[in-house]
Amino acid sequence: MPRIATAGVSILIASFVLGIVIGVAEEVLWRGLYLRVFPDNVWADAVYPSIAFGIWHLCPLSVLPSRYPGGPLPFLAYSVILGFCYAIVARTSGSIRWCAVAHAIHDSLGLGAFAYAAWFK
Repeated sequence: MPRIATAGVSILIASFVLGIVIGVAEEVLWRGLYLRVFPDNVWADAVYPSIAFGIWHLCPLSVLPSRYPGGPLPFLAYSVILGFCYAIVARTSGSIRWCAVAHAIHDSLGLGAFAYAAWFK
Protein backbone atom coordinates (compact mmCIF):
# COMPACT_ATOMS: atom_id res chain seq x y z
CA MET A 1 0.00 0.00 0.00
CA PRO A 2 2.29 2.77 -1.21
CA ARG A 3 -0.27 5.55 -0.67
CA ILE A 4 -0.56 4.74 3.02
CA ALA A 5 3.22 4.73 3.32
CA THR A 6 3.34 8.29 1.96
CA ALA A 7 0.37 9.55 3.97
CA GLY A 8 1.17 11.68 6.96
CA VAL A 9 -0.93 11.81 10.10
CA SER A 10 -2.90 14.81 8.82
CA ILE A 11 -3.83 12.96 5.60
CA LEU A 12 -4.92 9.90 7.58
CA ILE A 13 -7.05 11.93 10.00
CA ALA A 14 -8.58 14.06 7.26
CA SER A 15 -9.33 10.94 5.17
CA PHE A 16 -10.97 9.28 8.16
CA VAL A 17 -13.16 12.35 8.81
CA LEU A 18 -14.02 12.73 5.11
CA GLY A 19 -14.86 9.02 4.90
CA ILE A 20 -17.28 9.24 7.79
CA VAL A 21 -18.96 12.47 6.71
CA ILE A 22 -19.24 11.63 3.02
CA GLY A 23 -20.08 7.95 3.52
CA VAL A 24 -22.86 8.62 6.03
CA ALA A 25 -24.25 11.59 4.09
CA GLU A 26 -24.39 9.63 0.82
CA GLU A 27 -26.12 6.71 2.52
CA VAL A 28 -28.73 9.01 4.03
CA LEU A 29 -29.29 10.61 0.60
CA TRP A 30 -29.06 7.61 -1.74
CA ARG A 31 -30.39 4.79 0.43
CA GLY A 32 -32.16 6.14 3.51
CA LEU A 33 -34.31 8.72 1.76
CA TYR A 34 -35.49 6.42 -1.03
CA LEU A 35 -36.00 3.47 1.31
CA ARG A 36 -38.17 5.64 3.56
CA VAL A 37 -40.21 7.25 0.76
CA PHE A 38 -40.60 4.15 -1.47
CA PRO A 39 -40.43 1.15 0.89
CA ASP A 40 -42.40 -1.19 -1.37
CA ASN A 41 -41.00 -0.25 -4.77
CA VAL A 42 -37.65 -1.89 -5.62
CA TRP A 43 -37.24 0.28 -8.74
CA ALA A 44 -37.76 3.52 -6.84
CA ASP A 45 -35.81 2.61 -3.71
CA ALA A 46 -32.97 0.52 -5.12
CA VAL A 47 -32.52 0.48 -8.90
CA TYR A 48 -32.96 4.15 -9.85
CA PRO A 49 -31.04 5.51 -6.84
CA SER A 50 -28.18 3.08 -7.55
CA ILE A 51 -27.89 4.35 -11.11
CA ALA A 52 -28.05 7.96 -9.90
CA PHE A 53 -25.45 7.11 -7.22
CA GLY A 54 -23.10 5.91 -9.96
CA ILE A 55 -23.64 9.02 -12.08
CA TRP A 56 -23.16 11.18 -8.98
CA HIS A 57 -19.67 9.68 -8.62
CA LEU A 58 -18.70 10.93 -12.08
CA CYS A 59 -18.91 14.56 -10.91
CA PRO A 60 -15.49 14.63 -9.19
CA LEU A 61 -13.94 13.28 -12.39
CA SER A 62 -14.79 16.57 -14.09
CA VAL A 63 -12.27 18.22 -11.75
CA LEU A 64 -9.74 15.44 -11.15
CA PRO A 65 -9.44 12.88 -13.96
CA SER A 66 -9.59 9.20 -13.02
CA ARG A 67 -6.20 7.73 -12.19
CA TYR A 68 -7.53 4.21 -12.73
CA PRO A 69 -7.26 2.22 -15.98
CA GLY A 70 -10.20 2.51 -18.34
CA GLY A 71 -11.21 6.02 -17.31
CA PRO A 72 -14.68 6.93 -16.08
CA LEU A 73 -16.76 4.01 -17.43
CA PRO A 74 -15.36 1.29 -15.15
CA PHE A 75 -15.64 3.73 -12.24
CA LEU A 76 -19.28 4.38 -13.15
CA ALA A 77 -20.00 0.64 -13.36
CA TYR A 78 -18.25 0.01 -10.04
CA SER A 79 -20.24 2.80 -8.36
CA VAL A 80 -23.59 1.55 -9.72
CA ILE A 81 -22.87 -2.04 -8.67
CA LEU A 82 -21.65 -0.99 -5.21
CA GLY A 83 -24.68 1.29 -4.82
CA PHE A 84 -27.00 -1.56 -5.74
CA CYS A 85 -25.27 -3.87 -3.23
CA TYR A 86 -25.75 -1.24 -0.53
CA ALA A 87 -29.41 -0.88 -1.61
CA ILE A 88 -29.98 -4.63 -1.26
CA VAL A 89 -28.48 -4.59 2.25
CA ALA A 90 -30.63 -1.59 3.18
CA ARG A 91 -33.80 -3.20 1.79
CA THR A 92 -33.09 -6.53 3.47
CA SER A 93 -32.23 -5.07 6.86
CA GLY A 94 -34.63 -2.12 6.72
CA SER A 95 -31.77 0.13 7.83
CA ILE A 96 -28.84 2.01 6.33
CA ARG A 97 -26.69 1.44 9.43
CA TRP A 98 -24.38 -1.22 7.97
CA CYS A 99 -24.30 0.48 4.58
CA ALA A 100 -23.13 3.70 6.24
CA VAL A 101 -20.45 1.85 8.21
CA ALA A 102 -19.19 0.03 5.10
CA HIS A 103 -19.32 3.19 3.00
CA ALA A 104 -17.40 5.21 5.62
CA ILE A 105 -14.70 2.54 5.84
CA HIS A 106 -14.49 2.28 2.04
CA ASP A 107 -14.15 6.04 1.63
CA SER A 108 -11.66 6.37 4.50
CA LEU A 109 -9.40 3.70 3.00
CA GLY A 110 -9.43 5.57 -0.29
CA LEU A 111 -7.39 8.29 1.44
CA GLY A 112 -9.48 11.03 -0.15
CA ALA A 113 -7.60 13.77 1.65
CA PHE A 114 -4.76 13.33 -0.86
CA ALA A 115 -7.04 15.00 -3.43
CA TYR A 116 -7.25 18.12 -1.26
CA ALA A 117 -3.71 18.18 0.10
CA ALA A 118 -2.38 20.11 -2.90
CA TRP A 119 -4.83 22.92 -2.19
CA PHE A 120 -3.15 23.67 1.13
CA LYS A 121 0.48 23.74 -0.02
